[in-house]
Amino acid sequence: MIDPAMAARLRLTYLLGTNMTYYRFTLPLQLGTKDVHSGNWNAVLEIQEHIFKRYLSNLGNDKIAFDRAISHGIRYSLNIQAYSNLKLKAYLIQDNLEPGVILTIRAVLTESGLPLNGCAKVKIHLARPDKTMTLLSLDEIEPGIFENDTTAAMSGIYVFQLAAVGISMRGLAFTRELTLTAAVIGQGNDSNIDMNEQNHQSRNIAKN
Repeated sequence: MIDPAMAARLRLTYLLGTNMTYYRFTLPLQLGTKDVHSGNWNAVLEIQEHIFKRYLSNLGNDKIAFDRAISHGIRYSLNIQAYSNLKLKAYLIQDNLEPGVILTIRAVLTESGLPLNGCAKVKIHLARPDKTMTLLSLDEIEPGIFENDTTAAMSGIYVFQLAAVGISMRGLAFTRELTLTAAVIGQGNDSNIDMNEQNHQSRNIAKN
């Protein structure tokens, strides 16, 4: 259990504000004799009795709000945010917009800024403009760097859904997902489309 007193001993950030109170810390967290990292975390919310009585008295003659508070307690909002140091970045490279262009996909997996070597596999679900699908595997050409390419034979939008699955340096299973899109246009090299603008990432989802 982490409370304000323990936060001070553990040198965690604990802020008590007017309308917001929060903790901030990095993992693993040293609690007792063990490091706490993965698993289920529980948020325990409670209000002191004298504060609750003062809250009820401030409701005045608002019987509806008073009855709701007696039945359900006070309103609250709980937000939990987590950021991982295991990251997937991906790039889609094409040198022109004409049908027949080679689309190269490059994915980079790092943990704490270091390449994740030989611990993951990266696959792609490719949706072509004619709605057909195919599955591609990326080869690990260097530690933590994966590449593969495909030919864009027809005009339209190509959607690449990347999924990286593996084991982190701490021995924990992970999944990272990311989507890239590419546009191929008939006589595309005659258009004024910025290649850097049309290749973009649309989502990045992390799962631990």
